[in-house]
Amino acid sequence: MSEFEIEEAEQVMSNEKSGADPVKIVDLGAAAAKAVLLKSESYFDFDLPAYFDFSPMLKGIEKKLAGSPLSGVWKIPPRDLEGLNHIIFHSKDGKYAWRPQEMIHPVVYVAIVNALTKQEQWDLVKDHFENCAANPRIECVSHPVVSQSKQKDKAAQVLSWWLEMEQRSLELSLDYSHVIHTDIADCYGSIYTHTISWALHGKAHAKSKAGKTDKTLLGNILDQLIAASRHGQTNGIPQGSNLTNFIAEMVLGYADQELTAAIEKEKIEDYKILRYRDDYRIFSNNPADSERITKLLAEVLRDLGMKLSADKTAVSDRIIQSSIKADKLFWIGKEKQKRSLVKHMLLIHELAGEYPNSGSVAVTLSKFQRRLGKLEELKDPIKPIIAVATDIALHNPRTYPIYAAVLSSLLDHMQPDERQPAIWAILKKFEKVANCGHLHVWMQRFAVPMGVQLSMSEPLCRALEDPQFQLWQSGWLPDAYVPLLRSELFIDKELVAKLTPVIDAEEVQLFGYDY
Repeated sequence: MSEFEIEEAEQVMSNEKSGADPVKIVDLGAAAAKAVLLKSESYFDFDLPAYFDFSPMLKGIEKKLAGSPLSGVWKIPPRDLEGLNHIIFHSKDGKYAWRPQEMIHPVVYVAIVNALTKQEQWDLVKDHFENCAANPRIECVSHPVVSQSKQKDKAAQVLSWWLEMEQRSLELSLDYSHVIHTDIADCYGSIYTHTISWALHGKAHAKSKAGKTDKTLLGNILDQLIAASRHGQTNGIPQGSNLTNFIAEMVLGYADQELTAAIEKEKIEDYKILRYRDDYRIFSNNPADSERITKLLAEVLRDLGMKLSADKTAVSDRIIQSSIKADKLFWIGKEKQKRSLVKHMLLIHELAGEYPNSGSVAVTLSKFQRRLGKLEELKDPIKPIIAVATDIALHNPRTYPIYAAVLSSLLDHMQPDERQPAIWAILKKFEKVANCGHLHVWMQRFAVPMGVQLSMSEPLCRALEDPQFQLWQSGWLPDAYVPLLRSELFIDKELVAKLTPVIDAEEVQLFGYDY
């Protein structure tokens, strides 16, 4: 969970709650869960402009499939082809840790949802998660949720994280003296698809001859469908959807069960573990106990093909202080130093230099964007601000959506004949930067209504220009399915027609609050 999302969550928690509490998807009935998983927001939860709406396309495919298994539809097995899923890369560290955000081929995605939400299978899944929660000393606080208010599901998920992870950690400082923070290295990329069956049906049965050949086992069905979307690859599951978040929780919940058994053998009783997906906080009053539990966790994960991040494992006897990130501490007090817009942006640049691609960089750019939005005219020279903001974005890929919003506002204050040269200069700076597709998507958001030209490498951008464009590799499907995947079915034309040149704060932030 990024510092940007956390700070927004903190602000929302200081406001009155609106609407009912979010509901865990696993607590829904099968039909309701299916409806939630077929929402656009569930299909791809990475930040995209609002006019990307995949719900109509998914519903059309669901109607066409009519519950049929994928094997009864394809011309050739999808696992025989590469590139079924569309990938947008984002950087975890601002340098080399590029992680794929995958748009699972929509037909495969719907087939997975159909298999998962059949009543008998859904009952199995609910029982599995109930068993995973049997040990009250290990709390999973990352079950995918659905909002019951006007907030997005992702916003509800962040609020859940803040309540259940951050605030619970503060509470537990009253009961425990030590905490170990650790997480799983490249979690989604390390999940072995066969372990889905281990989790749902037991490792012994899943690995037996009868288990391996049983095509009715939900674990085997999910295993095969996920691998089919990735050219038969079994190491790793796609990241970028609530569906795969849910599947990841199946495996990680199984790891919780295995860890419980290992801890019981060691007869350790005075401990508490909070887990948000791949992020663990292990509390105890005896540092030897928490270190032993961490070693047991490493052994459990090793048997599942995963491992802990050595560089992110830290021990502390100052529970509250260890919860405050260094980049946030760095910024405290500096915000009051800002005067002009240029100086404000230079302070953000300093923060980005000290803590590249950190959540605080996104937070501070977000606040700058809101400051810009309150000004009718700019007294500061605009080009220096654009130059500094661009240098920040070059080394901080997680800021692309907010950078695009800031850029749209600055360009709007320029003379029309000055905008295009500024755009070309910016694009030239990014020519040598790998994986800029996400930036291109967001620059297109303001370029279309502003009437400026872009040179874009991201295929998703073509969806806005060509209503017949096919984003996914669909050579394995019968011709009757191809029209269901046209870009016009996931672009909201009415929203596109209403676009303004300036990207509003609410478009790139989870919550519509000043903070």
